[in-house]
Amino acid sequence: MKKIVLFIVILFCFTANLFAQNRIVKGTVSDKENKSAIAGAIVKIKGANAGVTTDFKGAFSISVPNGSDVLEIRFLGYEPYTANVNGKDFIQVLLTSEEKILSEVVVTSYG
Repeated sequence: MKKIVLFIVILFCFTANLFAQNRIVKGTVSDKENKSAIAGAIVKIKGANAGVTTDFKGAFSISVPNGSDVLEIRFLGYEPYTANVNGKDFIQVLLTSEEKILSEVVVTSYG
């Protein structure tokens, strides 16, 4: 009887670990207009605080827990982008530049 209970406990531990594993999602972030890589873009899991930044080639690799399927990609001067990574191991993100018009300009002169 003890052997059966021990077997069930061990089986449960291994099965729980299989279903709770994170998966790695890799990708690249580029400018939509000229297809150049964007270094330093922030890639994070929606609803989580942790994230990664892209390298000088615009590449990233992030550990995504099961049940989390949406990534948020942000970079200053570009519109935020959300990507669904359900079942994907690699994504290619093209960010669109954000066009804002300044309503006021302050010029300060010294001398």
